[in-house]
Amino acid sequence: MASISITRNHQLGLEGARRVSQKVVDKLAEKFGLSSGGWQGNSLAFYRPGVDGKVQISDSRVEVTIELGFMFAGFAGAIEQQLAASIDKAIAAG
Repeated sequence: MASISITRNHQLGLEGARRVSQKVVDKLAEKFGLSSGGWQGNSLAFYRPGVDGKVQISDSRVEVTIELGFMFAGFAGAIEQQLAASIDKAIAAG
């Protein structure tokens, strides 16, 4: 098992954070075949066999946590780098 945790501050407000987070999760879903459980308050869960993740948003912060199973653990560094870059780009674009 490997864990990924990324936290970014932003100035987008809650709805902006929700929009940006949904965009990032949609891209992850397309690239890695993830499913989403839908928004539960300010939290969005996503998953597939070997991957369990969650996005938590607030009016000033986005937090992404992912647990990777054995099959994906070797790719944790690359996944984290790509995810961090996607989050940063999405926040910058607003």
